[in-house]
Amino acid sequence: MSETPELPDLDEVQYVESPVDKLPARVVGDWSEDKHYYLNHYINIFETGMHKKWASRAYIDLFSGPGVCMSREARRVTDGSPLIALKADYPFTDYYFSDLNATVVKALKRRCEPFGSKPGIRINIFQKDSNAVASEVAAMIDAKTLCLAFIDPTGLDFKFDALRALTGGKKMDLIIHFPIGTAIKRNIEKWFKKDQSKMDAFFAGSEWRGIYEGNQGNLTNLTSGLLGLYRAKLAQIGYAMEPADAVQIRNSKNVPLYALLFASKNPRGNQFWKKIKQIESKGQRSLPFD
Repeated sequence: MSETPELPDLDEVQYVESPVDKLPARVVGDWSEDKHYYLNHYINIFETGMHKKWASRAYIDLFSGPGVCMSREARRVTDGSPLIALKADYPFTDYYFSDLNATVVKALKRRCEPFGSKPGIRINIFQKDSNAVASEVAAMIDAKTLCLAFIDPTGLDFKFDALRALTGGKKMDLIIHFPIGTAIKRNIEKWFKKDQSKMDAFFAGSEWRGIYEGNQGNLTNLTSGLLGLYRAKLAQIGYAMEPADAVQIRNSKNVPLYALLFASKNPRGNQFWKKIKQIESKGQRSLPFD
């Protein structure tokens, strides 16, 4: 972790040069550190519990970014999700990263080089759309591999059909960025007026329209309804989830931004998630999110 005061206006850029290695860093809000807190803790409990039982274990991150983040408010450099996974106490055997941005992918490859030379670790990096690469990654993973996928788009860019293709026939836990307080809140009225929109692809159907129509002006009920719909969709592809399994991520003003949803086909995964979410990133006991 490093700090620097000599940076451009971070409200105006998506990437900035990291003062640590002079490669691009993704500019993020400070709340991203909360998200990465939960990811890091789940990875470590997952790998600690499973590395002796499963010879092949894969980490999948199809919105990887350059591997390093710069916080907009604190101007602090921290590891992004790829490096968090690569630096686990017990690393995965296989990593699958993807991003559309060529410059970002080049930076990520540079940052992954020290890890790829370690015995028993294979790193695959794609410059492709997440929806297109999902089935390609799935084809590279056999049924004897235990997987964790971190689905972290900034909006509703990952279609449910792609999630279905990625997870079909796989032993795969999911941590999903559900942007109820950002992309959905800002755009749902506009999307509702279109015959087809990102929401229809995100939910693989139009049921969300009835939920929105019945809860306009009531964000609490709208949130609950849309989360319930997404959980129902996950159940259709083999995942069960309880309401308390969602973690709410808030900004510095305590405004809800998005939920981290967890899903597993195995009760052990749910046990791991419940254990790591008992203590929030700021050291406080967590409360149910519904």
